[in-house]
Amino acid sequence: HKITGVEDVYEIRIRQSGPFKLVECEIATHPSIPVYQAHDLADRIENLIKDSYKQIDSVFVHVAPSKKDVLSAIIPVEEVNGLNSRVHGHFGRAPYFIILRLDGDNVEIEDFYYNEFIKEKDRIHLAIEVIKAVIKHNLDIVFTSKIGEIAFYMLKDNFVNIYKAEEGSTVHQVIEKYRNNQVDKITEPHPAEESEVWKK
Repeated sequence: HKITGVEDVYEIRIRQSGPFKLVECEIATHPSIPVYQAHDLADRIENLIKDSYKQIDSVFVHVAPSKKDVLSAIIPVEEVNGLNSRVHGHFGRAPYFIILRLDGDNVEIEDFYYNEFIKEKDRIHLAIEVIKAVIKHNLDIVFTSKIGEIAFYMLKDNFVNIYKAEEGSTVHQVIEKYRNNQVDKITEPHPAEESEVWKK
């Protein structure tokens, strides 16, 4: 079973105590998952194991946050121009997305993704299709100038951190600011986008 939010399984121990079989395991969760949600995740895994293997009497899942060395990031951009590509003003309506691999001081362009849904008239459908397409890249981070309600919550549900990037700045500038802790997390969708989406 693949459970969203679990990054890795570190250790599994199965013990027998008399007639009882006991399972202990340690999982790594996505770094952005809050503690209460990580414990809910552990409860779900414990129940899943007990329901799947009736011969197991007790399950204990220990949770540890994952510490990833390499992060995957995506930025909506106006054009394809490497690290000099400029940030587009809105996530879902950007013509392109640049997908980056951040490994310490190294930045590697993994791909450019053309937004095939850009001409979609229905903004709700646009948001859903764009997010479904980009989530396949196992993202850790999104940098964007603005993001609407649907895209925001779909990304959050997939444990993607969303950071503010100034419209018109280059990808290189955004990454430098991120490394220097000069970018703010986006904690709610852009208010104008919320009303626009639901009017359509």
